Amino acid sequence: MKPFTIKFLYTLLIISLLPACSPYTKGQPIQKDLPAKFAYLVIDIQEDFMNANGKLPIDQGQSPKIIKNINELLPIFEQQKIEIIYIGNEFNKSETIANWFRNNAAIAGSKGTQLAAGLKVLNHHYFPKNHPDAFSNQEFDQYLRKQNITGIIISGVFADQCVLSTVKGALNREYEVFLISGTLGAKTDENLNNALQKYHKLDVSIFTPEQIVNKISL
Repeated sequence: MKPFTIKFLYTLLIISLLPACSPYTKGQPIQKDLPAKFAYLVIDIQEDFMNANGKLPIDQGQSPKIIKNINELLPIFEQQKIEIIYIGNEFNKSETIANWFRNNAAIAGSKGTQLAAGLKVLNHHYFPKNHPDAFSNQEFDQYLRKQNITGIIISGVFADQCVLSTVKGALNREYEVFLISGTLGAKTDENLNNALQKYHKLDVSIFTPEQIVNKISL
């Protein structure tokens, strides 16, 4: 592909994302005088991203481990009365250029938006989004506030994109944020490792599954 063509397509992508908001949102800080209460977000664990035959799959060496670890944590979190919430991409079909760059993954109404096969679904607390940051869905933002959530535990994909944007959106609202290693995925291991470095710079705590279970059990 000629350099001019690449530059032209990149320009079209940028234009297609405008006037879409920043990759992460700001929002009002949460109430500070509440007792600690956590929600567990399972972000974008969907067919198009987890399945090898999906339209935009993560590294398939990561996928089975992520689903296994999340499934083991879900009943523990449920027992600990942690609010379990599923988040999924549902992109508008009309976003032709952006969808082309995403290989038409997770178009609203398509099978690719379905939660990944094998993932345990313990409730109907599901919020769609069509921007990287889950907080771009105002219903989700308001739901956390109504539940008096003060902290967020996160698993999901892509660690360097939607998860990162959601983490920044949560920090902007002054939530306490924890991530779980072994439950985060990306297109490549290199992308995942780069994302983990960014989280360290943001001073976001990353726990192993065993560590997070011990922490919430205190």
